Amino acid sequence: MSKRMDEYVKMATDDVEQVVKNADNPEDISKAIDKAINDLKEKIYGEATQKAIDDFADKAVQDATSSIQDANIKQAIEQGAAVLVSQAKELLNSPEVRKFVNELINKAMEQAKDSIIKSILDGKGLLGKAKEMEEGAKAKYEEMKNQADDMMEQGKKALEQAKQQAQGLPAAEAEDLMEKGNSMIEKAKAAQDKAGLMGASSDMQIQMLKNQVEEKFAAMTAEGQQVMDSAAQAAEDVTGKINFLDPISGANPLDPPKPTLAPMAFDAPGVKWAEFKGVCVDRDKAHVQMDMVVNPAKVAEADCKAWCAGQQVSLVNGMRGCEHRAADGTCVAHVSRYVAEGSGEDGGKCWANVAPVWVPHGGVCVDGSSGNLSAADQLVHDSKSLDDDTCKTWCSGQANVTACQKAPDGTCIATTVPAVLGGNGTEGYTCWTNGGIPAAMPVNWIPTPGWCTDANGSTADLASGAKDHVGTLNEFQCKNWCARTVGNTGCEFRASDGFCKVHTADSVSAGNGAEDSTCFVRAHWQASKGSCQFDEAAAGDTDALQTATAAKVLGPRECKMWCAKQKAPTGCEHDNGKCTVHSGAVRAGSGQPATTTCWTRAASVAPGAVAAVPGATTNAGATPADGATTAAGATPADGATTAAGA
Repeated sequence: MSKRMDEYVKMATDDVEQVVKNADNPEDISKAIDKAINDLKEKIYGEATQKAIDDFADKAVQDATSSIQDANIKQAIEQGAAVLVSQAKELLNSPEVRKFVNELINKAMEQAKDSIIKSILDGKGLLGKAKEMEEGAKAKYEEMKNQADDMMEQGKKALEQAKQQAQGLPAAEAEDLMEKGNSMIEKAKAAQDKAGLMGASSDMQIQMLKNQVEEKFAAMTAEGQQVMDSAAQAAEDVTGKINFLDPISGANPLDPPKPTLAPMAFDAPGVKWAEFKGVCVDRDKAHVQMDMVVNPAKVAEADCKAWCAGQQVSLVNGMRGCEHRAADGTCVAHVSRYVAEGSGEDGGKCWANVAPVWVPHGGVCVDGSSGNLSAADQLVHDSKSLDDDTCKTWCSGQANVTACQKAPDGTCIATTVPAVLGGNGTEGYTCWTNGGIPAAMPVNWIPTPGWCTDANGSTADLASGAKDHVGTLNEFQCKNWCARTVGNTGCEFRASDGFCKVHTADSVSAGNGAEDSTCFVRAHWQASKGSCQFDEAAAGDTDALQTATAAKVLGPRECKMWCAKQKAPTGCEHDNGKCTVHSGAVRAGSGQPATTTCWTRAASVAPGAVAAVPGATTNAGATPADGATTAAGATPADGATTAAGA
């Protein structure tokens, strides 16, 4: 973009300078600049738009499971890259985006225009002054030169007369007469020399003024270039603005496209249903309690599956699962990308769509950590010379496949590495990433300054559960990469060089305060109403009574973030602006007063453990899963669709 911007700016500058040379008034100059700026703006917008579309298409097929998982376009990856490009074009060509780009560019260009006009007028003023001085100097030079020439002529005549008169005079008188004639000649020469010096001096002053003008124009060009570069950068940043569907906040200033509704249809093309015991959970074993539709009636298992099949669900979000709980006949249709499998306990059934969705990339498959994929995580087909479809079909039949690769000789490899990013561009190879892999539910990252440490400020215990990303990322990409890592508890980002690290140790507490780095801590807060209660079994433990209150009034969100930054927090309480953090054995709120909220910091559910669900039995020692925000015993309202994060 920068090279093309240089070309565009040079073209615009050349156009303006050409007009300046021939213009006689500022109005012509202003019109020329307006035209140059409009032309430049269109080129910038065109470049930025095309780049944004290209970047969107390239990146979406790699990061669809995370970077856009909370928007209504999160499942569009299953319809192929062409759909993504189409949606990107719709977004980029929308009035909101064009208005956004134009506002950015117009603001910068107006500043550039004012600066350029002022500089050009200053330059024309200096040129006029130089021209006046040059004309005055020439006139003065001509006048002095003429006077000197007249003096020289008079001196020559006087000398000639002196020679004639000197004949016959005494030697002394003749010599005196000749001396007077020579004196007139010398004065005439001096006058001529003075005229020459005056001309040289004028030339020097004029050259100095011309140098000043050139410096002015150079400064003007540099300033204009800088402002135009800023405008170009702002336009390029539109790419990030379009793709800032942050899974942490879900913020999206653009209205997402409205999804098309269609029956769930268990036998639809591209659907591969797997039956699991238990309730539907995500890849981190957390009970999926968002983006779902609840049957208002209590039904049997067979009727539940039929009811799910008849639901009108978004083709953008896709059909992901159906859940039945035998204890009370609750039936839930899942339309999120989070359903991965069942929790494994008796008394429930989860049907999950495990069909892979192959997204093509050029080159050998690579991940975001080591770059290369381990042979231990690969399955190689016995035959060679497979075509693309045969290779993908074979990969689809393998368990837990995350990517499929075909070599130039037809060798086909299925891999189970969790974080395959795509291909490395090696010619002849094709890497298909599985865009249908269930995503973990949104992570609520709490930013704290510095490197990640435990509650004692140490990093020693975190090293074994840490992994560095290979290559540079921006903050948004870093958090997305960390969020895709199973069991993530913390995420480190260094702005100066784009360094990114993910933590999986349970002891991640907060950052150490170091500059230029941020430790994002995964919040494990689970809300309940009423004042926080302490575990009676730990009543004799003095740690159970440790509390601290924030010095100022905080809102609920600010309160929870403040609590997360305190040392070893286990509970957080908010009551009409008063924020209190607890450490020790804190359990759920008492239910009263209703205006008080108690957040407890639940532990992550270990693999194989059972997530707490309404009406289900929780294994001894297990805690409610991360991301489950419904209080124990409560179920979503009949027929209601729960919003993400609700």
